[in-house]
Amino acid sequence: MKKFIILIIALMAGSLINAQDVKKDQKPMDDWTCFQIGFWFDVPSSTSNSNVYGLKTGQPISSGHGRVYGPEFSWFVAGTDYIKGGQASFIFCKSITQDGAQAAFGVCINQENLSGLQATLIASMNRGALDGIQCSAGLCMTEKELNGLQAGVVNLSDNLNGFQASAVNVTGDVSGVQCGFVNCTKDFSGCQLSLVNISKKVSGLQASVFNKSEESKALQFGVINIARKTGFQLGLVNVIKDGWLPFCPLINFSF
Repeated sequence: MKKFIILIIALMAGSLINAQDVKKDQKPMDDWTCFQIGFWFDVPSSTSNSNVYGLKTGQPISSGHGRVYGPEFSWFVAGTDYIKGGQASFIFCKSITQDGAQAAFGVCINQENLSGLQATLIASMNRGALDGIQCSAGLCMTEKELNGLQAGVVNLSDNLNGFQASAVNVTGDVSGVQCGFVNCTKDFSGCQLSLVNISKKVSGLQASVFNKSEESKALQFGVINIARKTGFQLGLVNVIKDGWLPFCPLINFSF
């Protein structure tokens, strides 16, 4: 049974890759249908470049390089490129641009831009910019900018403007609030809360058991606080390596 399931998944993955290699021209906007059903990748062929104003469904798979204005629901894969509405599947969702909700029990992938909600159990992946909410019981990843909320066991993003909550947060630049067991950022502005906070530059509040930053224009509050150049520290062990006092218990500061 397990071998059969693995074989089916492998066949679907191979078909998905082959389907994406062949780019077809989209139909004009005045050529549309209100309902469409797909059975496999680009099967029937009318699903490959169509416009659907209404419902598109996969029994069990739907795909295509066209547009859907409304919901796309499929059992295994919902994979139309351009969605303005909802996209949902039990296993896998994929789109290039999406305005609405994208949800699956398995994996969701958006390649360019997503405005709305992306929710999964295993992995939520956005390769472009996301305006809205990205959440998963596993991995959340946004390769460019995320404006809104990111919540998962592991959160990865380039730039974040908003709120990030998980066990592990790894982000380039952050403006907002970051909560987790471990937070790692490049430039942070706002409130950073966790057991371990590690940032290059900090403006705002950094509170945890262990706080570390290269340059801090913030309050570091924790058991161990480490900064290289500047900062204001409250904790048991306070270290500002290039400060007036390199080490001082309870309180230390340098501007």
